[in-house]
Amino acid sequence: MLQFIRNRASVELLSRSFRKYNVPESSGQLLQDLGFVHMSMSGVFHLLPLGLRVQDKISKLIQQSMKSVGAAQVSLAHLSSKEVWDRSGRWETSGRELFRLKDRTERELCLAPTHEEDITECIASFVESQKQLPIRVYQIGRKYRDEARPRGGLLRGKEFVMKDLYTFDVNTHQAQETYRQVLGAYHQFFKAVGLPFSMVNADTGNIGGKLSHEFHYRSAAGEDTICICPSCEFSTNSELLKETTSGTGHCCPSCGDELTLSSSIEVGHAFLLGQAYSAKLGANVEVNKRLEPLYMGCFGIGISRMIAAIATVTKDSKGLVWPMNVAPWKVLVVPTSSKHMQAAESVYDGVAHVVGADNILLEDRSQHSFGYKMKDAELIGYPFVIIVGSQFERQSLCEVHVRATGGRHHLPLQSLHQILLGNFL
Repeated sequence: MLQFIRNRASVELLSRSFRKYNVPESSGQLLQDLGFVHMSMSGVFHLLPLGLRVQDKISKLIQQSMKSVGAAQVSLAHLSSKEVWDRSGRWETSGRELFRLKDRTERELCLAPTHEEDITECIASFVESQKQLPIRVYQIGRKYRDEARPRGGLLRGKEFVMKDLYTFDVNTHQAQETYRQVLGAYHQFFKAVGLPFSMVNADTGNIGGKLSHEFHYRSAAGEDTICICPSCEFSTNSELLKETTSGTGHCCPSCGDELTLSSSIEVGHAFLLGQAYSAKLGANVEVNKRLEPLYMGCFGIGISRMIAAIATVTKDSKGLVWPMNVAPWKVLVVPTSSKHMQAAESVYDGVAHVVGADNILLEDRSQHSFGYKMKDAELIGYPFVIIVGSQFERQSLCEVHVRATGGRHHLPLQSLHQILLGNFL
């Protein structure tokens, strides 16, 4: 039987020590200061324990949403060949953002910013019958783009982590149904994250295709602008609005009412590709005794970008405020002094059985004062902080701080369990 091992702050936190700290306007700087990420060079970041835990929480929610549409997970190579990109025509059109390199045989390669070419070539190699369709495969992995001006920390970098889903259907009707199902799964994913979001019509851009939607978090710090009609269901990004309307200003082309414009951060994108890639890369299936290219869709979520986007949207003057389902640790247990550590461990063990051993952290750093630990906890943004001190020794009461509301409660252990159950189940 495995021994119960407590998660300890002395192991899990790689944060700097501050005598005084003022929360910066930039969430990217805040994530660096608090030990979520470390900037290796402009546009390139290492994920530290806190940042990796947030990324893993987001990834697990994505995996659940992908299972709901019957998608299988794969892992595609980071290196892609010039030959396959030439077949799609994107080797020449991708411009300077594509990281290009040569191996020792002078073969031209790129670090893949996306995988439409590679997955289509892969699927083409083994699809022989309509009975094998639909096919839905996704990956969670690193992508590369030689950004001219990396900025916003994880919001726009040269290396980033994405979830990309690729779908293959026999005809346009089934491809549209797949598209509808995936958009539904995206809605469930973003609801599970726990922040308000907007889905808008979008331009297909360099990816190509017939139809596209984007998912955004509204934020004054965002580089994008979305346009939403308060009177009807019309919504779009500002770039597509300029392309599809003329002379209407900021009025809705559907009903004529004035559109609401909001700055935003794009965190997800969906494309109904049609046969744009399958026709060029030979992904065909026999239909009525003729070979027909498969109908494709691709769907992305910027996972590392979401870390920065969530931090940007939720942070306040005291630090970060992580939504429950993506917080690096949902509960922090803090003893007021070393003499209360044993009691804190007892509380930790009881709470761990309620919320799960992977959701709770014990503050055991001996080099910091209690005041420092509480300030640090507020900056990092744990949803719940449980303080164990003399009041627990005398009356079995814990002090509970709720980060999202600023509430403070004195509760017996049993009531604490009930409150946590209400938030976790």
